[in-house]
Amino acid sequence: MKHVAKPGAMSGAAFAMPQQCYLTVATSLKSLLRLEQGWKDLETSSHVAATVFQSFDWIKTWSEIYAKPESQMRMMVVAGYSNNRLVFVLPMSIDKMLGLNRGTWLSQPIAQYGDILCDKNEDPNQWMEFAVSFLKQTRAVDFLHLRHVRQTSNLFAFAQAHMKDGKLHERAPYLDLTAFQSDADYDARYDSRQRKHRKKVRKALEEIGPITFAQLGDEGEIDQAIDFAISEKRDWLKQRGRFNTTMACPKHSQFLKALARLDNHRATLLVTQLSAGEQRISWEASFAYRGTQYCYLTAHKSDFTNKSPGRLHFDLSQRHSLSNGIAAYDLMVPYDHYKESWSSAMEPVNDYYLSLNTAGAIVSNTYLGALRPLLRDIYSKLPVSILRILKTLLRV
Repeated sequence: MKHVAKPGAMSGAAFAMPQQCYLTVATSLKSLLRLEQGWKDLETSSHVAATVFQSFDWIKTWSEIYAKPESQMRMMVVAGYSNNRLVFVLPMSIDKMLGLNRGTWLSQPIAQYGDILCDKNEDPNQWMEFAVSFLKQTRAVDFLHLRHVRQTSNLFAFAQAHMKDGKLHERAPYLDLTAFQSDADYDARYDSRQRKHRKKVRKALEEIGPITFAQLGDEGEIDQAIDFAISEKRDWLKQRGRFNTTMACPKHSQFLKALARLDNHRATLLVTQLSAGEQRISWEASFAYRGTQYCYLTAHKSDFTNKSPGRLHFDLSQRHSLSNGIAAYDLMVPYDHYKESWSSAMEPVNDYYLSLNTAGAIVSNTYLGALRPLLRDIYSKLPVSILRILKTLLRV
């Protein structure tokens, strides 16, 4: 059926859409705000419910900080309508890679999962086909590079059928808290070796002073904890010669503090702090959203690394989540061996890319399909001594 353009809609004459359907694009904060109510409806009415990283509050707050007119960030949110109702959202930003325009998830790299939103009564594969045809027609993007796509996401089927493998092949560990009716049930999940080791960790920290675990509520305390956590995490990475794009992201603490101040929103930023006596030792910043707690950032004072405070913090945090009625505790990507003892299952996660023209095919196939996976594999195997030298040379 021929596409019928609506007021303010982009023409779809070059590709077939049902008569009642049309696409628009938001390229500014002002146009993004017009999508608010429909977007929030989609958070719960999609085939797969949105994670916190696709929530409107997350996207809007990020855009207010990172996508200002004077910034180099180019927003491009493709919105699909059926009978004048928002039924599809592809939240993207456009940046440059090797001289070409790359379409990535909006709020990347801070967002840890990426996905589209699509109403459960619509076909997400068909709407992605419409969106790709539209992007080809506008020539605004040379290739898509969509990272951290979960196997249970709205995009997964389309990505598997039509996009190319970015060869990430990650796993996101999570703990199903609905399996535990009480704190005692949770404690029973540990085997004797784990229980003994956790007691040893706690005893070592108690030698400093009484253990205090608290969820912070005062804005000033939250701000200070966020600053401490990011600073300590960056130091921890520096000591190991590691570069983390999320931790290196400018205005990161500003973004988290802005989320903590939102009123009447569905996502709650939870900041917890572990202390031993007067010593503040470790922090966790996570997001409670629709029954899932996303463990976004954990950090501890580097002076206490050998005492493993993170283990005790994880234990107390998961118990805290259980007592607050949280259904799942998501440790997210990247997979690390230590996360296994804090999880009950793993969610497969992968990167995908799609070229939209010849130039995009050359760059994406060469870099994303071949070179990037090779470099990532080499990087993961380098000793700390070499990583520190590279970090110094590259000044990252």
